[in-house]
Amino acid sequence: MTATPIEPPAAPADVTATAANARITLIWSAVPGAQRYRVMRSTTPGGPYTAIASPAEPGHVDGDVSNGLCYYYVVRALNVGGKGPHSAQVEARPIAPPPAPESLLAHAGNGQVALSWNPVGGATQDPKLRAKFT
Repeated sequence: MTATPIEPPAAPADVTATAANARITLIWSAVPGAQRYRVMRSTTPGGPYTAIASPAEPGHVDGDVSNGLCYYYVVRALNVGGKGPHSAQVEARPIAPPPAPESLLAHAGNGQVALSWNPVGGATQDPKLRAKFT
């Protein structure tokens, strides 16, 4: 009886990178036959890449990043048959949250309070909050 060789798994698909304050969350579709994944990172588009994690599940949070720098990632699936091909490259740039507003003032009115403050550079307005409070 001859053993059937096991093929390396396919490349992970649908890889996404979502940046937050000092971290990047990577998620991808599970690859059939994969036992682990290898997450690789670079600060240069196209690499060279350095392996940073080998999770068993299709996702990883990279907390070893600096705000403002752009990071490039590829992921590959692994099994006893070997290493599969790299995924498509994704990129993300973590950013720090804006500072707290200054000069907050409250103005009392007829059954309501109006708040005002100095604009904060880098802050954006959440349209859901505006609709809720106007």
